[in-house]
Amino acid sequence: MSRKVQAGALFVAVVIAFTIALLTTFLILMAYHFKLQARENIILKRLALNVNSSINLLLTRETPSSGSLEELDLYGLGEDSVSIKHEYWGVYEVATAKAFSGRYALTKTVQYGYQVHDSSRVAIYLSDLSRPLSICGTTLIKGNCRLPEKGIQTTYIEGKSYNGPNELLTGKVYRSQSTLPPLNKDMLTHLNKLFDKSYMLSSAYKVLENFEADTLIQSFIDSTIVIYMGSHASISNQYFSGNIIFYADESIEVDASAVLENTILVAPAIKIKRDFKGSLQAFATDSVIVEEKCSLNYPSVIGLFKKDHQVQQPHIRIKADALVQGVLFSTQSEEVTDMLQTLITVEKDATLQGQLYADGYADIKGKVLGSVYCNKFVLKTPSSVYENHLLDAVIDYPKLSSHYIGSGLISSAKQKGIIKWLE
Repeated sequence: MSRKVQAGALFVAVVIAFTIALLTTFLILMAYHFKLQARENIILKRLALNVNSSINLLLTRETPSSGSLEELDLYGLGEDSVSIKHEYWGVYEVATAKAFSGRYALTKTVQYGYQVHDSSRVAIYLSDLSRPLSICGTTLIKGNCRLPEKGIQTTYIEGKSYNGPNELLTGKVYRSQSTLPPLNKDMLTHLNKLFDKSYMLSSAYKVLENFEADTLIQSFIDSTIVIYMGSHASISNQYFSGNIIFYADESIEVDASAVLENTILVAPAIKIKRDFKGSLQAFATDSVIVEEKCSLNYPSVIGLFKKDHQVQQPHIRIKADALVQGVLFSTQSEEVTDMLQTLITVEKDATLQGQLYADGYADIKGKVLGSVYCNKFVLKTPSSVYENHLLDAVIDYPKLSSHYIGSGLISSAKQKGIIKWLE
């Protein structure tokens, strides 16, 4: 009987010892796991600090050329390595910062622009071509202005006299030059490449043809996708977001059923159809039409390039009740010197919140909450065409948000600002 008790006790002792060993091993493994996890969290937090520090560093110093890749040791200790890649994205810039340590890495991508320089904080910059600015109707101008030596005056046209505020404009008036402040040449060179078909369809990009899927999202960490759309293209009932360029030989139409976020369109003629809502950059050599009740959200851009005499008067037209938040601009080659310069029209009840730069003419019948730069104002009515006239227009610089970040294409400021964080 006693032998049975001893055998049972031995078995119990073995079981207890085995259990204790298991528990001890489990606790050791748990402690090791938590130690590794704590170490990993420390590394990831440090990487997050480093990648944010590299973005802050980028915003405080001169930007290298587009396409460049920098590798930095942030603090000179050999422990905080980061790489920063810079690229143009339309008239803005994109930087991808990557912090790494051993097998760990953290990446962030930011779209940035430039603060508006103090000298550019004007409601109107009108080139001095020896003609005054004439206003009538309920025209309202708020903000500092750079005007021709002959200044500003009231007039009577189309059966209307001036009946706005007693002060013809609110703000200080400075003398303008005979030409507009030049656009950024490096960025213009980049933008002109967008119209080079052989370049756009080269190995520099990932090219897709006859794309028919209903959704495409491309991260800015990955290569740019160029969707070649043939001669005449229509985008409808599809969702596109991110690092995507649409390219067509003749025209692109964007239907209200399409969703575009931060994409680029390139074609001679582009039409954004009624009721469309989204954010995009559109670049053309013939025309860009934004139809009624469209809403192009910040930071949208419409750019027009006159390269030769084949198109008599390239134009941008923002129709009634449309809203554009961002930049409208036109530019023409130095070799093109004919009288039919580019034309940007903001129709009655249309609104631009941002900057308008017309290397040519501007026809403003609606609202510009921001700045207008142009060689001449032109007012087209059913009965006549008037030069340097504004009728029932609103140009109100103080209504532009103090947080507005513009493009390096227009601004000469060195101070950068984040527009948005990108996927």
